[in-house]
Amino acid sequence: MMLFIKLFGSRCAPYQLPSSGSIDRQEYELSRLISQMIQRLQDTDIAPGAIKATKKLLNQPELAEWHPSLRTALQAQRISNSPPVSLEQVRQTLKNGPPANAADLKSLTCEHIRYLAKRIKSGDTNDYRQYWKNHGEEPQHEEKCRDMFLSDLQLLFSSNRFEARPEVRCSKEKRTDIMVSYADSPFPLNVPIEIKRNKSRELWSGIRQQLIENYAQDPGAEGYGIYLVFWFGSKDARFHPEEGRRPKTPEKLQELLEQSLDNEERKRIEVCVVDCTGPG
Repeated sequence: MMLFIKLFGSRCAPYQLPSSGSIDRQEYELSRLISQMIQRLQDTDIAPGAIKATKKLLNQPELAEWHPSLRTALQAQRISNSPPVSLEQVRQTLKNGPPANAADLKSLTCEHIRYLAKRIKSGDTNDYRQYWKNHGEEPQHEEKCRDMFLSDLQLLFSSNRFEARPEVRCSKEKRTDIMVSYADSPFPLNVPIEIKRNKSRELWSGIRQQLIENYAQDPGAEGYGIYLVFWFGSKDARFHPEEGRRPKTPEKLQELLEQSLDNEERKRIEVCVVDCTGPG
């Protein structure tokens, strides 16, 4: 089955029914057969080596048209192969206990990020000022913003069972900006955080090309991840590639980034926009 997908997937793409005219029956049947095989990869009774084989298919550039379907299959495989969550783990999570899986770790991390975002925006200590330089005239560099935010995030993960580290190597030898990990787990438990400023050239593409297609593919992440953007005002924002204008608020930026995700991706990828413009 894997060999068939590799050989024939490069010869056709997911078939789109034409708005008018006749259907290319041969191309349609081949595309339908490949789609059924990729769907079959999601079945729970598939061979244990399917995850490794699916990853190999995702590394084939000639199968680029099929990568979205293959990523969906890979995520389903990882979920079905994850150790079952016990009743005690469920109880602990409900009591703000240790995370049972990557989804729990992502939720806990997002709560910490929201707390820090609120403190940066309107806290009594004016934390937003450290994200600017030249007396508030220019945003700090992306790496500087990350390091300051990471320092605060590490303090919130006070238990030595949790770890938040910068520049951690993930799949395809890429490095994520921050990796949050939980040590007291029988299997790897990680959540990658990809960071951008709202003026970054990769603002609109990074959520997919970097986070979803690379960092979230880390075995311990199970397809989960966080896309964190520092907001420095609308004049610094990148133009949206489809709307052709800048988002005017951090809320609009978050909305547009979330709209770029499909329904399955929204279950695993969280968008967090941190407003660094200060009170007002």
